[in-house]
Amino acid sequence: FQEINFHGQFYSIQVLYSGIGYVVGIGGESGLEGVIYKTEDGGVSWYKLYNLPQKTILEFNDLCVINEHTVYVVGTSTQGCGKEAIMISTHNGGKSWDVVHTPSHLQGMTPNLQSITCLNYSGSYCDQEHIWTVGGHLANSKEENKILYRGTYH
Repeated sequence: FQEINFHGQFYSIQVLYSGIGYVVGIGGESGLEGVIYKTEDGGVSWYKLYNLPQKTILEFNDLCVINEHTVYVVGTSTQGCGKEAIMISTHNGGKSWDVVHTPSHLQGMTPNLQSITCLNYSGSYCDQEHIWTVGGHLANSKEENKILYRGTYH
């Protein structure tokens, strides 16, 4: 194993057979921003991805790599005075990222999305037609209610 010199915390990693991989976590100059790193050589070298959405990202918790070009990432962002769950995606290998618009009943969910997987009904992984996420608690609720959501995104 090779140690990667990084100031922060990694939370999730996925590497494809082709050697392209992504890792997400929290770090950056402030130590409080969501970060995404990519490798194209099986982990020998990693570089930080930029061009993330203009929301303040507090942390990225998990990711689902569909293929070399398409990746979904979930976590927490700030919105005004509060926090909200966020999902972002890239369809060009991390050159640009967009916020995935979740249904309105999930938009009030706070504080975060903790996990994501892409699993189709045949049991095969890496299918953007069937994305499952879990995390957070419902707005206006004093108890943390875990929610599971399945969506189809393109």
